[in-house]
Amino acid sequence: MLAVAAGPASACTPGDDACPIVLKMDPGAVSVTTSGELTLKRPNLAFRFEARSGQTVVVHVRGPVTKSQLPLSGPISVDAGGDFNQDQPFKLPASGVYGFTLYANMMAEGAFGPFELTLTIK
Repeated sequence: MLAVAAGPASACTPGDDACPIVLKMDPGAVSVTTSGELTLKRPNLAFRFEARSGQTVVVHVRGPVTKSQLPLSGPISVDAGGDFNQDQPFKLPASGVYGFTLYANMMAEGAFGPFELTLTIK
């Protein structure tokens, strides 16, 4: 008889730190927009994108009140510069894959709900 172990699924949930939502632009585009929802059970979502050294990134979020600072991680060999702020251009120091996390501002009213996030890279 074949035994099958039952347990939690091994697939990750998009937006978790281990499974960030990949923001990828169409060829020739300078921005990409995605949507989602911040909830009490999921107050933060992780994202990642690829960019080249010297490019400038801007993140704009429309919807619930979120923390304006976004913790930024970069290619392993370079310090990405820590946090950057929404709606403020940030020059990337190296080519590679970057990640950031969007957090609901749980100290403010209106921190949860649907959102639209636009990433622009020039």
